[in-house]
Amino acid sequence: MHIALYPLIAVILFASNAVIPQFGLVAAVFSPLVLLLYFAHQERDRRYDTMLVVLVAGLAVFNHVLAAFFIISPVFSAVFIRYCLRKKIYTSWLPATGAALLSFAVTFVIIYGFASYREGLVEFASNGLKTFMDAAKEANAPMTQSPYFTQIDENRNQAALSIVLVFPAFNYMYTVFAAFIALRLFSKIKNIPHENFRLPDNLVWALIASLALVFTSSLFLRFTGINFAMILMTLYAFQGFDIILFWMNRFKVLPIIKAIIFIFIFSEPPIILIISLVGLFSVWFNFYGRPKDEEQERSE
Repeated sequence: MHIALYPLIAVILFASNAVIPQFGLVAAVFSPLVLLLYFAHQERDRRYDTMLVVLVAGLAVFNHVLAAFFIISPVFSAVFIRYCLRKKIYTSWLPATGAALLSFAVTFVIIYGFASYREGLVEFASNGLKTFMDAAKEANAPMTQSPYFTQIDENRNQAALSIVLVFPAFNYMYTVFAAFIALRLFSKIKNIPHENFRLPDNLVWALIASLALVFTSSLFLRFTGINFAMILMTLYAFQGFDIILFWMNRFKVLPIIKAIIFIFIFSEPPIILIISLVGLFSVWFNFYGRPKDEEQERSE
């Protein structure tokens, strides 16, 4: 593929969020990978970098918010991952984990630091909830019989505020997932050995501190704790996924069976929580078992 197509495809994949959100939500996941392949391309020079800048400027004319998120999410992710790989900095966890930090920091500061933006987002979320609930009532959907539906309907503004206050965490989760996919596929394409995802063990204390904040009386401190707890549990889910993948490879599970298992996992959120707990408890327990060589020696 010609090098000029990489920046174009990356922008189109991300911009599809605004045109076809159902498709764009999935397509944009691969935008960091395309940019990563572009930045590592041997024929890359200033002409193509200028082309990328022009494309981002064109996206800004179409939707300046989308262009800003393109810079702080896929562009920063690709640059950060490439930098960590070239410098070999904590390659087991930092490339993916750090790639989503800028996106999280920007959204967190905007939502928690600027009341006018926060109130506008709350109003937008509240109107969205009202539209969705009215449509569900008109269609007489089964969910309308749930007491949770009634409770949310009666406290729509509070529900909207909660959604807005946890948006930084959801944004981080989406961005870090895209970065994780980009890192793994890039390593596979370029034949770069990758280590199993493993967070520093002392990050457990950050999770404990986050959970402690959840029980404070301050609304913003409480949701700050929720944000960080969600982020850390997402990262521990990656750790848990690598453990599951290790055992699948150990028992030589067929690729089609692996695909079915992961589809099932992603379709059941409670299972993802269990995998997060597997990753968390791997801090204290060895879930990888003994190396094959050691097992053979013991059997002899």
